[in-house]
Amino acid sequence: MSALPNDLVLDAKPIAHLPLIRGVIDRLRIQEVIDDLLPPDPRSKVSDGECVKVMLLNILQGRVALYDMERWLSHTDVELLLGEGVPAGAFNDARLASCLDHIAETGTEEVLSAVVKAYLADADAPSTYTVHQDTTSISLHGAYENSTYFAVPARGYSKDHRPDLKQLVFGLSLHGSAGIPLVSTVLSGNATDSFANRLHLDTLADLLPEEDEVTLVADCKLVDGQTLGQLDLQCFHFISLLPKTYTLRSQLVDEVRAAGEILPELARTPGASRSDPERIYRGRSFERLFPIGFLEHGPKDSNVKRYKNLRLLVVESTQLDEQEEESLQRRLSKERATYEAGIKAANKRSYACETDARQALDKVTKKLEFHRASAEVGEVTVPVKRARRGRPRADEAAPTAISYHIVETAPLEPLAEAIEALRFHSRHFVLLTDHLDREKWPDERILAEYRQQHLIEGTTGFRWLKNIATVAPVFLHTPHRIAALGVVLMLALMVRNYIQFELRRRLVEEGETVPDRLQKPTQRPTTETALLAFAALTVVHVTLAGQPRGRNLPPLPKAAKTVLQMLCLPESLFTTPPTRKFPHAARETPEM
Repeated sequence: MSALPNDLVLDAKPIAHLPLIRGVIDRLRIQEVIDDLLPPDPRSKVSDGECVKVMLLNILQGRVALYDMERWLSHTDVELLLGEGVPAGAFNDARLASCLDHIAETGTEEVLSAVVKAYLADADAPSTYTVHQDTTSISLHGAYENSTYFAVPARGYSKDHRPDLKQLVFGLSLHGSAGIPLVSTVLSGNATDSFANRLHLDTLADLLPEEDEVTLVADCKLVDGQTLGQLDLQCFHFISLLPKTYTLRSQLVDEVRAAGEILPELARTPGASRSDPERIYRGRSFERLFPIGFLEHGPKDSNVKRYKNLRLLVVESTQLDEQEEESLQRRLSKERATYEAGIKAANKRSYACETDARQALDKVTKKLEFHRASAEVGEVTVPVKRARRGRPRADEAAPTAISYHIVETAPLEPLAEAIEALRFHSRHFVLLTDHLDREKWPDERILAEYRQQHLIEGTTGFRWLKNIATVAPVFLHTPHRIAALGVVLMLALMVRNYIQFELRRRLVEEGETVPDRLQKPTQRPTTETALLAFAALTVVHVTLAGQPRGRNLPPLPKAAKTVLQMLCLPESLFTTPPTRKFPHAARETPEM
């Protein structure tokens, strides 16, 4: 074997899945759109679009704080990811902070909307789709500078169960089953859900093409008179959960119960484990007039209530039955404990008249919904003090008086009919929609679309975002930079969800599989699982006699090749740097 030349230098740099992420960022035109929206400053060595790309790459590998980005980049192949002539030192914390400032100055909604419009303008983008919408709260630690044009951290209803902390209300709308973020908002911590929903509707109406048929899917916070009126005016369809506070919900469930028939099956899914029973959903829809609100403009703006024919789908869920049974038992136990404490306290007292005793008994029993009490007012003769002083005569009878007591004659008795009615209501829920075409929108489709709401609540939405924020704290001093970083996180979620959706779709179409975390074949991998195939990839820079001789890449694992094929991405991403459109500047000023 011949010895290696003395002037041969091999420099290995880990790249993992970063070139794949770069390819998807370029396909979604994120850098291109941002550079068009935020014109580059010739004094800067890198554009704002390149700064955003670096932050996206970092977020989708394991986010570090912005001040540590330069060190992170120095350990990877910067040129392969961003193009020739890009130094890691160009992405210091001051440059990245200025990028966030530029995004905030341009407008966070405008930046995200521009990227979304480029995505929707693609020829393959559908014109009929659903939008899943929800809000959550983000708890904040520490103090933040006040801002006149940004949401104010404040205390409000905490979905993180931290009422002691100030928070911001975060709203998100996702495009269909792909889970592409369309709109994100950051509002003051005490903003109401109905206000956040109406703000999202205004933004969506301006963003989405008028010819598109859009169905908004949201939880019960969407069912607000004014919000439903706005949906109608902006020509959005909707599917939502009818709140329990509406009397109509109870009436429909009671109507189904009175009919006593088995509802048609709408869906069936396997249990969480092999030992768990199947989850079955049954239901039937009804049409009813429903009140919606309209804002009439005049000398004094006022809300006018009108009625519109809507469709209500009553759904019975075996899974909900299991979940609510424990809650039902707690409710019954609480009612028994409250009654027993009340009757015990009442038994210790005596009453001067029968009316007082009966009022006390009614006070204890009137709160019973699911039990029958067996108690009555009893009359007792008790001795009392004589009216005059001195020794009583021998023939004088001892004075007495009538006293009234509450006597429990039998233990508390459960009301089987009332408990069964409660159990029946607990395993049913009601969906509200304006889709009246039963041929195009059968009950099965309405339920299926609502069940897709997990897209925004799970790893394609809030759970992913909150995990990212938890792993790496936000070391930013100003609220507008936090908002700008929120847009970058939205773009990272767009890339992440696009990979997952496209990969799953193509795997099913091509009949292919990739290994999951247990090395078992699957057609439904998460993005994080699919990217594990690239975890050990390292590119080797070859330099001979001081001259670069290119990059060498070890053979890709079979799973990695499958992922690239399904995403229609070339292997050359891992060896060939992209062409930069941003001109290299001679110097960079301290402000940049």
